Amino acid sequence: MAATAIRLDPEYDELLRLFAAECDEGLGAMEQSLLSLESGKGGSEPLNLLFRMAHTLKGNASSLGLSELVEFSHALEDVLERLRARELEAGPEVIATLLASVDALREMVPAAVEARR
Repeated sequence: MAATAIRLDPEYDELLRLFAAECDEGLGAMEQSLLSLESGKGGSEPLNLLFRMAHTLKGNASSLGLSELVEFSHALEDVLERLRARELEAGPEVIATLLASVDALREMVPAAVEARR
């Protein structure tokens, strides 16, 4: 019942629009950071940026009640944390999986936003 009331709220709709726009920008930055990480450029900054972007996406999705995005970005955040802790190496397979995750988020975000409208 509460979800229906939220969907009718014009302020919530505006928050969803802003969230989608910020995600689009953030996912672009994540993709660029992954390419930098793959090429070995930038030291630890690309990985730190990736983690911050995933964390921000997770938090914003949580505040909007987009649980599927929260779960996915939390799993992504866990992998990125393992990379930061050097428990996992940023080899070609890991980079490819992370790029696929960004692509998945590019599809998931608009679908989640549309489902809440």
